[in-house]
Amino acid sequence: MMQNNLIQKFASPSGLQQKLDKLFATVQRQFSQSDLKTPFSQTHKRQRDEKDTQATPVPDKSTSKSKKAKTRNFYDPIPFHPTENSKRTVSEVKKAAHDEIWMFKQYNASTDPKWASLAMDIELVSQEFSRLIHPFYPKIRMGSCENKTGIASKKLTDYQSINQVPRNERHAALQADKWHGMGASSVLALVLNNQDFKLGNLGLVNKNVVVNIDGNWCLAGLLDSSFSNFNISESDIRELPNLGTHKAYNWLDQYDEGRPGKKFTKFPCTSECRYEINFTIFDIIILPDEFFHAFARYYASSEENARIIANEMITNISQLRNAALQNESFKVYLSNLQPSQELFPYISYLKNFKMTGKNQISYLVPDLQTKIESRYNELKKIVITESSLQSSFSSSTQSSSSNFAMNTLFSSDSTKAMALSQHENTVMMKPELKINAY
Repeated sequence: MMQNNLIQKFASPSGLQQKLDKLFATVQRQFSQSDLKTPFSQTHKRQRDEKDTQATPVPDKSTSKSKKAKTRNFYDPIPFHPTENSKRTVSEVKKAAHDEIWMFKQYNASTDPKWASLAMDIELVSQEFSRLIHPFYPKIRMGSCENKTGIASKKLTDYQSINQVPRNERHAALQADKWHGMGASSVLALVLNNQDFKLGNLGLVNKNVVVNIDGNWCLAGLLDSSFSNFNISESDIRELPNLGTHKAYNWLDQYDEGRPGKKFTKFPCTSECRYEINFTIFDIIILPDEFFHAFARYYASSEENARIIANEMITNISQLRNAALQNESFKVYLSNLQPSQELFPYISYLKNFKMTGKNQISYLVPDLQTKIESRYNELKKIVITESSLQSSFSSSTQSSSSNFAMNTLFSSDSTKAMALSQHENTVMMKPELKINAY
């Protein structure tokens, strides 16, 4: 069988142009069933089990298959630091009929069953969405162990906690582009309002790819009203992987239990990291609203939870979109993006992404490609419109400045005053034009 290599979008040291050239060459050949495009670097490759990458025919809608994830059975629980008052208990378990090790998390429903049900569904949907965008994230499944329901995360055998890496080595690795995935992970943490994006939850897989293994405080505003005042600003986009105006309970070492970190040192973001941030934002905001409703319904335990989760994700992603369209780096990225190089391979990846079993996203959203292409055209139109307005304003300002100078030199006092008024009105037009462009 052909060895499975997934083409990733992580940045390579060879530079953007070379990466795009390699991606274009990849797009030209026909993708085989065992060689799918993923939303990461064009040159960075990852090995996966054949059953995870091999495309499976989309189930016919006329069949009796349910568009819901099944509950998996696990056994042999080994508790990890459980506490009586904890809202969650974590155990190491094995998957039935397999020797795979999974981490099983049970939510304590004794005090508030509704909260426990929603919290469990939030982590399941958030982490599976993160795996869609960042395919190095572990698989998450709804599970049952000793008649207890919880969520299970596939244990990453090559995982190394970032906390085990000295601070100076962490920053040096990021500065030299030896580590990848920090940009993508920080975008996901921001848009999912992850209030526990701390170093203790981050680690390395494949020795150089950053992942977040804990999503139990994603969409935190739904779990605790103190985190509901959530807003993404342009400065947050600009400062990633650090934060701008947004404040989190835990974020890297910038915030520690709601307070500024005592040993905070700004994490570096190179041009390669910025590119990773931009394409991750694009991969998220290009998805239609229907996708999030279908995705949440597939994983969540109830229709009500699915609706709550999907609506929250759509609201947050709308904020991400608006903030990104004010960010110069992202607008340049979007302006230069070529569909054949980025959009179409991404759509191919999405269609063949396996959620659980043999179910693929294209089964949930049959017209996904049409909706994504429509979103893409909307984004491009916004950027082109703004660019045209700015160009028009520039020409108008130059013309008005010339007229103002001529009037000042050769006109009467009343004409000078009129020219000054016209000049000021032209200058004041720019912010209004920008607002209308959005």
